[in-house]
Amino acid sequence: MSFSWFGPSVTWGCLKFICGCCRGLVGLSTKRQMIQLQMLNARHVVDIAASIILSMKGLGLSLEMRMNRLQLLLNKLAEEGSEIAQIGLKTAQFGLNEVCPDQPLTNAERTHAEIDDLFAVVEMLNDEFGFGYVPNRMRIEKKKAKVNKYAAYSASLGMVIE
Repeated sequence: MSFSWFGPSVTWGCLKFICGCCRGLVGLSTKRQMIQLQMLNARHVVDIAASIILSMKGLGLSLEMRMNRLQLLLNKLAEEGSEIAQIGLKTAQFGLNEVCPDQPLTNAERTHAEIDDLFAVVEMLNDEFGFGYVPNRMRIEKKKAKVNKYAAYSASLGMVIE
């Protein structure tokens, strides 16, 4: 079976994904074998991918691409973390009280909203999967001390104004 109608960049990405999913199941377990696959042209790569998929189907295996609920929530956790990073960087640049055009909230309020979104996902993980997150005061205080230590070091280098 040939799937040569795929473009080379799509096919190589797909094959790497497939090989990662079925490492050890279909004999593509060594780095050397992966390097050998890189030397093949796109048509061969797609044909190999098709063979892997057919072999997996023959073994009763599947390449299920859908996420389960836990995976979805963990992805949302990462997404919310990156949104906090983004608003944090914007707030550092423009200030806590700046209001972005077409936004009704200050940067501080937008940051609070993103932190609430993160905690909402954490609560969902706790409620649905027994994630068990409870703020740990000792770890929090340890992190605060570490941040202050390195802030003082940065100040000693003239990089931070205290």
